[in-house]
Amino acid sequence: MSCLSDTPYDVKAARHAGVRVIALRCGGWDDRDLNADEIYDDPADLAKYIDRSLLVR
Repeated sequence: MSCLSDTPYDVKAARHAGVRVIALRCGGWDDRDLNADEIYDDPADLAKYIDRSLLVR
């Protein structure tokens, strides 16, 4: 199971629930703050690489 997030608060909640996290930079947060398993620039960037993302693995 994976969670899609654009804030560190979402990431923290997902981690607490034991869920892997895909983050989008479009929320304005720094990659270090997001601390996700995968990070993409925005939904279009995720769509571009979706075949190798956590969503399909």
